[in-house]
Amino acid sequence: MKKLISAFLFPLFIYSQGWNTELIGSFGYSQGLNDIWGYKADNGNEYALVGTETGTSIVRVNDGFFGLVEVGFIPGDNSVWRDVKTYGHYMYIGTEASEGIQVVNIEDPENAELVYTWEGVTNSHNIFQADGYLYVVGASGYHIHILDLSNPAQPVEVGGWTGEYIHDLYVHGDYAYAAGIYSSTMYIIDISDKTNPVTVTSWTYPGSAHACWVTEDGNYLISADETAGGNIKIWDIQDFSNINMISQWTVDGGGDKSVHNVFVRDQYLYASYYVFGLQILDISDPYNPTHAGYYDTYPGSDGLYNGAWGAYPYTESCYTYVSDIEHGLYVVDFIGCNSATAALTYSPNFFGFSVESGQSASGILSVTNSGETGSVLFYDVSIATPSPFEHSGGGPDGFGHFWSDSDLEPSINYEWIEISNDPNTQQVTFPSNDGGAGFINIGFDFSFYGQSYSQCIVNANGWVGFGSDNNAWDNTSIPSTSAPRPAIFGFWDDLNPVNNQCNEYCSGNVYYHSNSERLVISFEEVAHWWTNFENSFYSFQVVLYPSGDLNLNYGSITGTHSATIGMQNANGTDGLQLSLNDNYVHSGLSIKITREPAWVSVSPDQGEVGAGFSESIGVTFSSEGLTSGEYTANMNISSNGGSATL
Repeated sequence: MKKLISAFLFPLFIYSQGWNTELIGSFGYSQGLNDIWGYKADNGNEYALVGTETGTSIVRVNDGFFGLVEVGFIPGDNSVWRDVKTYGHYMYIGTEASEGIQVVNIEDPENAELVYTWEGVTNSHNIFQADGYLYVVGASGYHIHILDLSNPAQPVEVGGWTGEYIHDLYVHGDYAYAAGIYSSTMYIIDISDKTNPVTVTSWTYPGSAHACWVTEDGNYLISADETAGGNIKIWDIQDFSNINMISQWTVDGGGDKSVHNVFVRDQYLYASYYVFGLQILDISDPYNPTHAGYYDTYPGSDGLYNGAWGAYPYTESCYTYVSDIEHGLYVVDFIGCNSATAALTYSPNFFGFSVESGQSASGILSVTNSGETGSVLFYDVSIATPSPFEHSGGGPDGFGHFWSDSDLEPSINYEWIEISNDPNTQQVTFPSNDGGAGFINIGFDFSFYGQSYSQCIVNANGWVGFGSDNNAWDNTSIPSTSAPRPAIFGFWDDLNPVNNQCNEYCSGNVYYHSNSERLVISFEEVAHWWTNFENSFYSFQVVLYPSGDLNLNYGSITGTHSATIGMQNANGTDGLQLSLNDNYVHSGLSIKITREPAWVSVSPDQGEVGAGFSESIGVTFSSEGLTSGEYTANMNISSNGGSATL
């Protein structure tokens, strides 16, 4: 008889992106997800075991985007916490709902059956299975309950440990590694005698000890802090009497975000990193963890405890299952998951060409996998162009922009472009002190992060944009999805120029003038919002050029200032921040932001090579848009078999 399937799966078509990963399949759910685990059945199929708010979903995983099928569902009381583990042909489900530990026979996952409920606890936060024992934490009674699974259909409690509330734990050999989240304390507990666990050592550190895992050699513990600003920390535990943190890692842009759970397979650490999705680190050198890949399941980075809750990287197929709270189940293939070791060799190690103006030349880069039989080398080739400035102020961003200013770079002279006396100059009229004027014509096509714009908006709060207006007055760091975008921030702060809703303190006007050579947007003696910034007035210009270059000019800067200065792309994922809430700019300063034309390119820029084979990559050099001179760049090859720079 067919069973009622009640999680309501549907194909998932949402934002996602990745690096060194490939999406195999995905499904959305009509309810939120939490934990996830996996199971390989005797029939050869792999299954994702997905905790949902109302029960546990069993999903058969096959190749192809539409190859995921929910084949079973074990109902449970409503809860946003549901933890799943397996032993033999049985699945164990813990939850913060009041229903103990569910035991499900999954020998035939497509006819799964609830066979028992262990009622030694009413609820639990997490469970873990190792060596035929189930460990239950975050429950009443013991802080760690230990259940013997000799009869896997009916677990029997044999002992427990009491110290403080344990949020999660990992068991390796004779030791349990437990995270006391409320005191941010890590415990190492001797569990060789399951009836009488004994604490060996513990240590407290700034953070919020949420979850942990241990490397396969047992020498290093990885902890994850679930809190704003939480990150991944690696501890040397080879000597229990002398434990030291040896490294830590925070995802780019995650300084005020939170990691969730961590898992180790071979040399890689897999982290469900909430709003940053699945993050993968190479921890072969635990003193220097390196970013090996990611798959982002969550759009943007808004929120703290949203996005990827759980991950399961232990499938025979090397697929990783990811449960995103809001968006559903993802099945991801990570290119580094391969037991055979690849090795990178390449030739030549240098390219040099002399190219006439307007001409191009090309060559071949050969990438070879000289690794073990059966290995696959996954490579990525990128071009790193050095700064065009002798004294750079910063960069590049992801699009190759650099910046410098007239204080640093001899080739940049301070300039204020006077437009007030030109009859074609027009005044910008603002609806309010936080609003933008309507679109104005730039006068030419302006290239900005790969997009061409013929119009822009000018906002009263000191920025110029190419999309929707934004009344954000409280300037923040960039790049950020919460900031105006795409935008150039000449002096983003809570400004108060003359506007249609002026109060007694509004002051200063904004003008613009365009011709075929440049657009000048000039803020002249514009006031800051009065409170705490009394008698503060600023004159500055945003100047756009057809080449894609831009200048920021600062005339009279009077009083107190704490603006954001820089720019960012349309997604809020790439940009330059020159200043945030400091006194960097001053009267008589000019800033130039530029990027060289893309004069060197490669194709293909990524691929895979089997053991003993080579791949030919075309390298093209073009002088289009360049002035006469000598140009240099670095070619970076990244791969799972080593890296190189030409």
